[in-house]
Amino acid sequence: MTDKLFGHDFDKNVEDLSRMTEQWFMRNRNKDLAEQFSQYVAEAQTGKLGQYFGRVLDGSLECIIGVLPVMANSLTSAAGRVIKVSRSKLKQLFSMIVYWLIQFHSGHPGSIPVKAEILDITNGILSSKVHFIR
Repeated sequence: MTDKLFGHDFDKNVEDLSRMTEQWFMRNRNKDLAEQFSQYVAEAQTGKLGQYFGRVLDGSLECIIGVLPVMANSLTSAAGRVIKVSRSKLKQLFSMIVYWLIQFHSGHPGSIPVKAEILDITNGILSSKVHFIR
């Protein structure tokens, strides 16, 4: 169904990414959780995960509005089968990660925070100590 909205093979690419995400978190489950997410972001920029993200992400408004929620939901479910974190926290993390990756794969690599910032943000979300400014 979403292939019609987002292009040929979108559904298959999202399914493949979800499967690979679950496998990735399974292989890395013995690491610190924030470190896992930091390394996942790095892997999603390059490497095998990066190839799949690059196929479906661009900097268009349609990608941010339509693709981001679909991918965040799918990746949240995949990682949630491996790591024991509330769905709402996982969804926050994956929404943010997919947004960063949209920027990265559309030619704006400087928009992804450095590792120390990713660790701080991730730890904040995981510990529910993130403060939002209005």
